Amino acid sequence: MHNVQADILKNRLYLTLGNIASKEEMQAIEVQVLQQVKCLKQGFTCVSDLRNFCMEKSLSDNFMQEIQEILWDSGVRAVARISPIRECKGHFRFEKGSALWPGYTIIPVISLAEAEEKLNNLDTHSA
Repeated sequence: MHNVQADILKNRLYLTLGNIASKEEMQAIEVQVLQQVKCLKQGFTCVSDLRNFCMEKSLSDNFMQEIQEILWDSGVRAVARISPIRECKGHFRFEKGSALWPGYTIIPVISLAEAEEKLNNLDTHSA
C-alpha cells in the first residue's frame, strides 16, 4: 500500500511505498507526489518509508529518479529514508545520496521515530 501526504505544519512530505506492480501504479504515485508537494514551502523535508517497497522487475528503474526529480524541483532540503526490509528483483539500489546532482541530503534511518528525530533536529539547527 502506498501513501503520500503533506504535513503543512511540519513542512514535510510523508511518502510510503509498498509493492508496485504496474506502470499505472507508478504514474499514480508520481501524480500524488506532485499534488502534495504543492502544499509545502521551499526547503521542506521528506520521510521516505521504503520498508515494504518492492517493484516488479519489468518496471522502470527510473521510477525513483523521477520521484527524486519531483522532490528536487519542488525544493526539498533533506530526505530521511527508511530502508527496505528485504531486497527483491527489480529493486532500486538506494545509495546514501540522491541520483541527482547537486541533489539533496539523504539521511538513512531505520524507523519513523528516528526519521522524525533527525529531520526535527535538522530543522532546529537551521532555525
